[in-house]
This record gives sequence, structure tokens and C-alpha cells, in this order.
Amino acid sequence: MFQAQALMSSKTSLKQSRLGFSSIIITLFATLVGGVLILVSVNYFTAKVNSSNRAFIYGESMYSKGEKDASRYLNHYLFLRDSTYIPLFYEAIAIPLGDRSARIALENAEDIEVIKAHLLKGNNHKDDLDNIVWLFEYFKEVSFMKIAHLQWQQADSMVVELQLLAEEIFRNAAQSTLSSDEILLYNSQIFDLNAALYQKQNQFSATLGEAARKVSTYLYIFDILVVVLIVAFILIYLYFTIKKLDQKNKNLNIINQEMDKFVFSTSHDLKAPISSMQGLINIARKEKDPEKMHQYFDIMTDVLSRQDDFIKDIISLSKNKHSAISLNLIDVKSAVRSAIDNHKFMKEASGIDFISEIDIESILVDEGRFNMLLNNLISNAVKYHDVAKS
Repeated sequence: MFQAQALMSSKTSLKQSRLGFSSIIITLFATLVGGVLILVSVNYFTAKVNSSNRAFIYGESMYSKGEKDASRYLNHYLFLRDSTYIPLFYEAIAIPLGDRSARIALENAEDIEVIKAHLLKGNNHKDDLDNIVWLFEYFKEVSFMKIAHLQWQQADSMVVELQLLAEEIFRNAAQSTLSSDEILLYNSQIFDLNAALYQKQNQFSATLGEAARKVSTYLYIFDILVVVLIVAFILIYLYFTIKKLDQKNKNLNIINQEMDKFVFSTSHDLKAPISSMQGLINIARKEKDPEKMHQYFDIMTDVLSRQDDFIKDIISLSKNKHSAISLNLIDVKSAVRSAIDNHKFMKEASGIDFISEIDIESILVDEGRFNMLLNNLISNAVKYHDVAKS
């Protein structure tokens, strides 16, 4: 019975260990997957921000080229009076004006297809349009985008000034011959506008470039933090898991020790009636009186009956050893007499007189544990008594 219980306990412990190990693997795997997903998501987001920044900077280069070409064509017309430069000027200045229209459409949250159409007029690459719109929409309240947005507005106002100046030049040149002083004055205004626009364009690119560098730095720091947190979580989880497993091992050792004690203790009670039965059998073999033979058989039956009750008590104790102690009022004399009867026919009990002097009639105890205690005491007394003093 005890071997079967030990086997069942081992199987249960093995099953719990396997479940615990599976739980550890699942938790660690989930942590790693979660960390990887966070890193992938953040890196994707950062890549999109940097890609959108790059799209803005590319658009600014087209913006700058269009404005410079327009200024150059206007200067050529101013000095050469060649009307072929007029359409070239309008074609070139249409690029920054297209970006200006796109900015106004973005500010007014117009339809995305309208915004894209204006961006295409600004010579932005068709594959960059979604990124430009996305960055403006989601980062317009972020400091770097606010600064870039203001610089964009200021540059657009200068482009409009350049367009108005060009129309004034075209109109005055068509009506009369411009004097040398007027030509030099217009040339100076074109130069000043071009220089101011160049400065704003550089500032715009520098703002977005700095933003891209900051995002990359933040990403690097964030990646390190996530990795550190993942490693820290795994180490902490493993620490508490190992601590928990260590406690379980300690509990199992305690259980094993208790089982060893239980087996050792009950073995006395199981062997004592067997020894008594063997003693009775030896006596019965030598007895020829049928009446006494029947008395021995009755005693054997009584011993076996008490042994059956004792085994039932053991089973009950084994099943309920973790349950609360069940207190009952028992007859002490009867319990002691029963324990003595279990042992008085043992081989080692030959020559021993069992005498009980009990002043207490009843006691409130756990009956099964009390009987086991009595049987152990009497069994040890019989087995280890001093034969020389018998």
C-alpha cells in the first residue's frame, strides 16, 4: 500500500514538475516574443519617421531647385529681355508653389488625393507622398515639426514675393524700357530674396535632419532599455521560479521523511499481530484439546479483526493526513486492552505479564493516531524488553 502511495506521489510530483517546466518555457517564450514584437514595432515606427523625414528633405531639395531656377530665369529675362524665359520662370516657380498649396491643404485637412496632387506639382516622388502626409498629420504638434512648419510658411511667403516681383518686372518691361538703375534694383531684390530663401531652406533641412538624428538616438536608447528589461524580467522570473522549485523540493523531502517515519511506525503495528498469530499457530499445533483449539481460533479471529480495523485506520490516516485532527471521546481501558491483545501472543512476548493500571476512563483524542501510538509503544516494549529480567 505504501509503495503504491509513494509511486502515486512520485508520479504526481513528476507531472507537476513537467507542468511547471512547461509554464516556465511558455512564460519565457512569451516574454521574448513580446519583447521582439515591441522592438520590431518601434523600429518600424522609427524607420517610417526617418523615411518620412527623408521624403520631406527630398521635397525641399526639389523646392530649392525650382526656386533657384525661377530666380535664374527671372535674372536672364531682366538683363536680356528674352520672352522665352517667362514660361520657364513660371514652370520653375510652380514647383515651390505646388508645395505651398500642399501645405495649405494639409493645414486645412483637405482630401488626401488633393494634397497628393499638389505634392506631385512640387516634384515630390510619388512613393513619398503617403509618408509626407503621415508625418505632418501625426507630428504637427511635435516641436521639430512645428519649427519646420513655420520655416516652410516663411519660405512660401518669400516665394510669393518672388512671384509678385517677377510679375512686376514682366509688366514694367512690357510697358517701357527699364533703366539701368531699375534693373540693378530688381536684381538686388531678386538676390536678397534668393539668399533669404536659401537660408530658410537650409534651416528646414537642418531641423528635419536633427529630428532624424534624435529619433535614431532615442531608438538606440529605447532598444537598450527594452533588452535590459527583458533580460531583467527573465532573470527575476528565473530567480523566483528556482526559489519556488527549491521550496517544492524541500516540501517533497519533508513529505518523504514523513512517509519514512509513517512506514517505520506502522510497520510495528502491522508486524505485531502477525507475530501474535504465529505464536498462536505454534501453540495450537501443540494443543490436542479441541475446546482449547477453538479458543485459540477465536483469539486468532479477534486478532485478525483488530488487524483489519487497524489497516482501515491506516488507510483513513493516509487519505486524511493533511486534514484537521478529528477529536473523539474514547474508552482508554478498551483501547489499551485492544493494543495489548495485538501483541501478547508475539514470540518475544513469551514470559511477559501485561498489566494495565489506568485511572482515566475516557479521553478526547484522535482515535486513529492514539491507537497507532499505543501499538508502537507496546510493540517496542515487547521487542526490546530485557530478557534477563523476564
